[in-house]
Parts: sequence; C-alpha cells; structure tokens
Amino acid sequence: MKFNQISQLIHKNNLQKAVFLIERQTELWMWKTGLGKIMNSIPKYIGNSLVLTFMENHQMIPLKYQEISGEMIVIVEKEEDIRSTEVLLSNSAIQVWMKNGWYSGNALIVTGEKRDLLLSSITTEKMFGKFGSRHVQQNPHKWQVLSIQRNSACTGEKGPGQYSWLWAASTVFFFFAWLRRKLK
Repeated sequence: MKFNQISQLIHKNNLQKAVFLIERQTELWMWKTGLGKIMNSIPKYIGNSLVLTFMENHQMIPLKYQEISGEMIVIVEKEEDIRSTEVLLSNSAIQVWMKNGWYSGNALIVTGEKRDLLLSSITTEKMFGKFGSRHVQQNPHKWQVLSIQRNSACTGEKGPGQYSWLWAASTVFFFFAWLRRKLK
C-alpha cells in the first residue's frame, strides 16, 4: 500500500478504507521506528498489538493479541485482514513482532469448538482495550481466530526498530539547530 493507493481511495470517496490503510501504515511505521513497545505500554486502554509477517509474501499486518493459557491468540476482525490471512495453511511460517521481542513461528487458523471456546473467553475490552473496543466490529462470528506458536527468537535487519536510528539522527539535528539559534 502506497500513497497512490490512498489517494485513489480518497478520489473514489471511499474514505473509510483510506483511513483504515493510513491507520495500518502508521502502526507499521511506529513498529519499524522502535515505538511498538510504547503502543503496548497501556494495554488496558488500547490492547496488546503485534505485527504478523507472512513469510510466503512478506505481507505485514498489525493485529491485537492476548495470551490464554500460554497460547497466543490473535483476533482478525477487519475484512481486509481476513482476506490477507486466508493464505495461511496449516502451521504456516510467520514472523511476529511483539513488545518482548521478535520471533519466528507458526500460525494456524483456529476453527470449530476450539474457536468457540476461545471466543467465549475473550472480551472485546480485554482484547482491544477500553478505547479500541469502541471501534471494533462487534460480531465475533465474523472474526478469524489465529493461534501463534513462537519457535525461536530472531535478530538482524528488517525487524522491529529497523529505522530507530532516525530518532538519534533527528535529535542530533534539532539539538544543533537549537544551539545555533541560542548562539546567535
């Protein structure tokens, strides 16, 4: 999703979808610049979020999650995300960016009785936070439930915080700009 796609949606008067895409890109940008942990600092109000990266097509989707009995449960509630996650096969390889690290793992779409049991133990306020639950589609029957298994921790490039150097560079720039104005 690029700027052209957003501008096309705005010209077609599809503002709801344009806002959704802008919101998604903003959240991904925050994770890439190292601010993902800050977003997860108040889960009571905005829920816990993670970024799911599919290894087959390298698509990245920010989602909400909750740990239940040691199992990571992810709720996919937006129609665009549901279409994106349908590429998952049994135990598909993924990468997960979370507040406590970056992991490779497997994802599985949960169906049947286990799905119903998990959905009965999850409240929208617990999953999406007090503020987030107001904007969530309130029909859990349309939600897709994923089970995430973390296999190993990852390191290296293209992970969360890959552009965190921007904060240091901008701090140095603004410090010297401020210093220059003070000395004049």
